[in-house]
Amino acid sequence: MAVQLMTAVLPTGRHTEAWIGTIVALIYVLVGIPFILGRRWARRAMGVLMVIAILLFLQVLGAAGMAGNRLGVSDGAVVVGIAGYTLLFLAVSSRRDSPNLR
Repeated sequence: MAVQLMTAVLPTGRHTEAWIGTIVALIYVLVGIPFILGRRWARRAMGVLMVIAILLFLQVLGAAGMAGNRLGVSDGAVVVGIAGYTLLFLAVSSRRDSPNLR
């Protein structure tokens, strides 16, 4: 039943990639707003999302490097750097005694 419902709701073919990007962006927004408000669970969830982003874009970086795509390499390096910076921020701000975290 659930599979039939999903296949009826989600389009197939060339528009599937747009839905995947939209769903991923929605997850980041739904975690990002509580992250800004200082929720502890959102910080942990953002850490997991950043690790996934780093792994994904390291793969993009490697594929673009092997194909000789300089623009892809620079884009992948920028995204890995931003995600790494966010992970560093999460590690530094992970003090348990912070009164702002709920």
